[in-house]
Amino acid sequence: MMKRSLLNLLLVAALMVAALPSVLALAQEGATVTALVDESAREVVDAWIAAYSEQNPDAVFDVTYAPADVLLDDLSAAQLVITRDMPEDLPIEFECGQIGPIRMLLPDLAGRYLSSVDCDGPLTGPAASAAAFLEWVTGPDGQQVAIDLGLLPGEVTVTDQAGETVTVPQPVRRVVSAYGVSTYFVYPVGGEDRLVAATYLGIRGDEAVEAMTRIDPRFPEVANAVSTLGQGESNLEEIAAVQPDLLLASRDSEWLSAAGELGIPVLRFEGETPESLKEAVRLVGAVLGPDEAYRAEQFAEFYDEVLGSIQAQMADIENPKTVYFSGTQPLRVASGGMYQTAMVELAGGVSVSKDVPGAGWQDVNLEQVYNWNPEVIFVPTYGRATTEAFTDDPQWAPVQAVANGNVIQLPSLTGPLDTPAPDSIIGIIWMANQLYPGELDLDCEALAAEFYARFYDYDLTAEEASSLCS
Repeated sequence: MMKRSLLNLLLVAALMVAALPSVLALAQEGATVTALVDESAREVVDAWIAAYSEQNPDAVFDVTYAPADVLLDDLSAAQLVITRDMPEDLPIEFECGQIGPIRMLLPDLAGRYLSSVDCDGPLTGPAASAAAFLEWVTGPDGQQVAIDLGLLPGEVTVTDQAGETVTVPQPVRRVVSAYGVSTYFVYPVGGEDRLVAATYLGIRGDEAVEAMTRIDPRFPEVANAVSTLGQGESNLEEIAAVQPDLLLASRDSEWLSAAGELGIPVLRFEGETPESLKEAVRLVGAVLGPDEAYRAEQFAEFYDEVLGSIQAQMADIENPKTVYFSGTQPLRVASGGMYQTAMVELAGGVSVSKDVPGAGWQDVNLEQVYNWNPEVIFVPTYGRATTEAFTDDPQWAPVQAVANGNVIQLPSLTGPLDTPAPDSIIGIIWMANQLYPGELDLDCEALAAEFYARFYDYDLTAEEASSLCS
């Protein structure tokens, strides 16, 4: 229901009488969201609120539309701001409150929630309602409203990492990920709620399952929705039964030829480099929507900033450490074409196996290892790999990494940190600090907390951050 209010008129005055007010009031237990909106976005915002109110009849909005040049002059009463030119730092400070992250509602329209009362805890009252509204707008229902108005395309065409041109109808509501790595591309862009079935690389054991369930309470449901789902084999009938709009898969999955009969768009992924990782996240963001595309770029910037910091500090390191990155067996090593080798180099180390040919794990002999004589050995967390396989074997005793106690197993919260997935950036930070303890200004726990807060919407506990960085 539309109405004009005294509060609206006061807001108009505060905006130098430049605003033309339009208020949508919908009852929500008296918790009214006061919104300031760029007047150029009136049509779509009115449409979003109308559609949102049909699904959430208790919602209440008091909206003032104003020109962009005066919109941000007084934010003291607002819990929601929507503008085409959203600054990173809004011109308001709270003694105790929160300013939400930028959410891209359209490629050229952003929104943020504000709370002057919620300090460190969860959002309450109108601010919580504002955050819920932004979540809805950036989701499939909000995208459909924008599509109907011609403000978003009805389909998106991309080129995947197999070089295939793929057209994906919009909006994407249901996603199946049949590749354990590609599942992790969905989380940083905020698309995890659209996963209806997925396989997760490396989540084994009770601790990893419990951690992933804390991060995403839907994990057990999603991980068990299809009985057989993976790179080598997938149950196509069960995939069809969950009615996906999009299928994520490995480029090398042989069953993909049969999957074509399902009529589902398929994005194929393959890559063992930092650039291909960022490209993969961008691909997922591009087909899920403007907010997801924005978050993909935010991830790429975070990744590059961390690497840039490490590389800048490496200028003061005269003798980079030599590293042997082992596989599931001590004499199995990461080849030069693997992401693990790139991680070692990005962390400021020198991979002794960087010239080993091949695209996967390669077997070597002890004579080669003696010639390399690495200073540090990194051990993964999968395939029953252990540090004891090195330290308890007398044949490895002459290797300086073993002799000096520098055989180190990577940490893990959910899946392994040495695969071409977004959280590998934490693995790189950890490696750098292990290689050069006390020499780098690289706060692993703070960066890990920032990563999970921004890209998994999850607040790491102090214990989890310490475990990841120890």
